[in-house]
Amino acid sequence: VLSIGINLSQIKECNFSCEYCQVDRRKALLKDRKIDLNILMKELEDLTKLAVSKELFLIDHFKNAPERFKILKDISFSGDGESTASPYFKDCAGRVIDFIQKKKSEGIEIKPIVITNATMLHKTSVADILKKMNTMGGGPWVKLDSGNEKEFQKISETDFPLQKILDNIILFSKSNPVILQTILYKYSNEKLSFSLNDYINCINDMKSKSAQFKHIQLYTLARETKIRELMGVSEELLKEKANLISHKTGVDVKIYP
Repeated sequence: VLSIGINLSQIKECNFSCEYCQVDRRKALLKDRKIDLNILMKELEDLTKLAVSKELFLIDHFKNAPERFKILKDISFSGDGESTASPYFKDCAGRVIDFIQKKKSEGIEIKPIVITNATMLHKTSVADILKKMNTMGGGPWVKLDSGNEKEFQKISETDFPLQKILDNIILFSKSNPVILQTILYKYSNEKLSFSLNDYINCINDMKSKSAQFKHIQLYTLARETKIRELMGVSEELLKEKANLISHKTGVDVKIYP
């Protein structure tokens, strides 16, 4: 299925610097990009029309896309940084919500998605937007890539402690179930990126504090990363770990090889 992405990062800034990220922040833009939301919404309108009419798939770059990818499913805030930390997020998200509601009145169903590292979930202005998106069939896909502080800091390279992330997830998901998104990869020495037992214990601890999860998306590397020694894992290993996580947490796990 097709997702239209919105990138609100101005100079490839983010409050994480994940080792597996495809964005190389060592080569940041030298000058801020001003984001004109009127232009952004015009582009969104035009691209949505192309996708819904299937004209998009007449373009050479997309013409060989399988039929199952020719359905517009969502509009996703993702891009080069943490969207919820952008000064443009509140205004842009409001416009996108209005846009999707207008499309629904025209018989076009699109979900609003925000891929987030959970650092801003405690902010009322952010939480209110994500709650609204939840009622529209979308909402946040919350990143959680490890279950202990040492691994979390190695992977994420951030000033935020893991416990702050977990507290935010619990706070938000008590009344608004979330999708967790977790990446699993390995290093050149074959060691996996995170300890499965610690991750499982982390999920169960959050559940014991009333956190609610729709499901977990478990995926692996698909693009070049800034750290060259990282490698994706096999579909078989993803299935094995997904089954174990699901069995020990009671949360459904979907894999994306």
